[in-house]
Amino acid sequence: MDAQQIEPRPCAARACAIRPEVPAAAESPPERRKPPIIEQDSMNLIHERAAGLDIHKMQVAATVRLARPGFEASAEIRTFSALPGGLAEMVEWLNGHRVSAAVMEATGVYREAPSDAAQ
Repeated sequence: MDAQQIEPRPCAARACAIRPEVPAAAESPPERRKPPIIEQDSMNLIHERAAGLDIHKMQVAATVRLARPGFEASAEIRTFSALPGGLAEMVEWLNGHRVSAAVMEATGVYREAPSDAAQ
């Protein structure tokens, strides 16, 4: 790597630092490109019937996503009570869609009742 030559500049102040001239940006930085989609990868598994559950203290927001090869994926979103009656209704709804995989997002102990109901 070549060392950059620093040319001294005249300075009016008594204690001035000698710095190289900073060139103006000639062009804006290139746009970031999205990485290519990997079709066959063991880490990117697409479940045909999956659910996502966002668990709150008094309610559960549930999304079911149905994906079939060659068709556009569809999603349905519903909100259920986090009390036993609402959780039973949520399990019935998930079973009605034949969900094979689910993920949950919850804080603290709020995940316990929906997790127990789903199993």
